[in-house]
Amino acid sequence: MIPKEQAKQLEEALAVEGTKLGHEASFTAACLGEAETRSPFRIGGALTKTLMLGVVCQRLREELQFDRQTERFVGNERANALLDGPPPRPGWEQFYEMV
Repeated sequence: MIPKEQAKQLEEALAVEGTKLGHEASFTAACLGEAETRSPFRIGGALTKTLMLGVVCQRLREELQFDRQTERFVGNERANALLDGPPPRPGWEQFYEMV
């Protein structure tokens, strides 16, 4: 599906050197700041965001406009509430703060 030369460039750009751990172990080590993941967060995070936007549109069954700068839906509070999710349980608020 991707031309061979372009696939080779992408493979090189996404390579993580020195990773000897499996997927789960590399994820845990990366969370602890001890290693890089086999699947880099810079790729997985953007991909997950894109997929979740589609999930919100599908759930609401309507076309939505998304502002990339603010990372919010324009003029649709129901859609934005789905992005926010439910509030954390009491006592867990500190773990939901972005760092």
